[in-house]
Amino acid sequence: MLNLIEKIIDIALSPLINLFDFPIVPLELKAVINFVLDYIEIGILLLDFFCPMSLIRPAIDIFLTVYIIEHTYHIILWVLKKIPMLGIE
Repeated sequence: MLNLIEKIIDIALSPLINLFDFPIVPLELKAVINFVLDYIEIGILLLDFFCPMSLIRPAIDIFLTVYIIEHTYHIILWVLKKIPMLGIE
């Protein structure tokens, strides 16, 4: 299922990406990026060793859900406050 979604996104975005002329990335920059990503992966593996992601993932999902709902509420309320006929303060 995930591969199907990735293929659909790839097919949809390929024409847009081909419109841009991206510069060639130097090998040194690729090496630095890979170096940093390796350190991030090592940090995640270390965190996973002490506190497995299977235990943390539900808490992260709940936190992100509450965070998104709260901020969406504030944005909607801000927009509604801009409409003077509603009288929301």
